[in-house]
Amino acid sequence: MRISFYLSHALYAKSLIPIIVRLAKGGHDICISKNRLGFLRYEPQLYGANPTANRFVNRSSFDYVAKISGYGDEWAAVRNTVRFVFRIPMNADAIITTTKDMKILSRVKAKYPDKGLFAVGYQHMPFILSMGRPFVRKNLPEICTDVFMNANAFSHIHRFPEYISDYGITFRGFPHVEKIHRMYEAAEFGKGGRYVLVFHPGGYREIITERGNDKKTSYDKQKAFIDIVCTPILRRGLIPVIKIHPLPARYHFKEDIEEILKGMAASRSEFQDVIVESEDYFKYLNNTDTVVTFGTSGVYELFSVGLKRLIVCNFIGRSRSRKFSFMKGIF
Repeated sequence: MRISFYLSHALYAKSLIPIIVRLAKGGHDICISKNRLGFLRYEPQLYGANPTANRFVNRSSFDYVAKISGYGDEWAAVRNTVRFVFRIPMNADAIITTTKDMKILSRVKAKYPDKGLFAVGYQHMPFILSMGRPFVRKNLPEICTDVFMNANAFSHIHRFPEYISDYGITFRGFPHVEKIHRMYEAAEFGKGGRYVLVFHPGGYREIITERGNDKKTSYDKQKAFIDIVCTPILRRGLIPVIKIHPLPARYHFKEDIEEILKGMAASRSEFQDVIVESEDYFKYLNNTDTVVTFGTSGVYELFSVGLKRLIVCNFIGRSRSRKFSFMKGIF
């Protein structure tokens, strides 16, 4: 089959890469819509001034996203068999995107109503939607129907009933965490461990820093953030692992955090034990006591792999943690 993939944002690739890998290994003809020339190298630092608006998509951006999401080897095995094109080929048998880009599918459906059109779950949506052909067999477990389709705080805040009621839907979880779940399904999640994962908010997102903060301001605010969050962890004899945001703002990259920690450790030696991780944080999960976040959608991903000892902190910035206020038990 000819299968085309479309995405409007660099990070959306993390949901699509596992599916692309599986289909490419199955011998299907895969093409991906790009919006940058193929010879351009993806550098996340170039988007540090406005990290949430990162629209760069080509083979190089897929290399980056595959690496930070734990699919580097799998993607490398098929990357040269996949074609990158500037336009969505309308002769494709199926077009696949994420639930963040369903508008493009709506436009395609208007012209090609019989084409296979699918949206893969992203962020808080652990399901696949069919906008064209209906699924042969719908997988709607009762608990999924209750959580996503009925009246409750979770479905209300995400407007699920009005968003998904008109489409074929099958619950399949998040494709990019399936591998992680298999790797750690034998581990006893939530039974304690020596690490505490701290999800860094990334910067310029109105949590630690505001957009446009200079280097000194960004460093000073992050130093205060690290002190407030990591000190109680260290006092408990646990090791903080600061997981860098996949799309960090300027002055919020791994090397910046390491420089800040180096300065802090000069006067307080315990900060030498803090780990900074920008890629494979999954290796810490089976020895993690608690995960600390500040409103990332990664909350849903971690829940889906079975890790329940998770805290959303709303005492440092409220712009994103406010979105989880309906989940009283995790604050």
